Amino acid sequence: MKAPPAPVPEPTELEFVDLGFPPFRGGPFRYVDAVGAGEALKRIQGYEQQHGKRWTPTPVLVEIANSGKRFYP
Repeated sequence: MKAPPAPVPEPTELEFVDLGFPPFRGGPFRYVDAVGAGEALKRIQGYEQQHGKRWTPTPVLVEIANSGKRFYP
């Protein structure tokens, strides 16, 4: 019997690969929900100013921060 193919990650998931957020702790999206998307955006924008375009916030994070929504309910 063949195993089903592995699901393809969403693009937003790929943007956080290998950043040190272990899945068993909820990953980067749980962290953003814990500190608040606005605070996470502020921090990342600071990193962008210090370290360049590699730290440009993703459109999804900007949208979540501006809307006041969360990644998880």
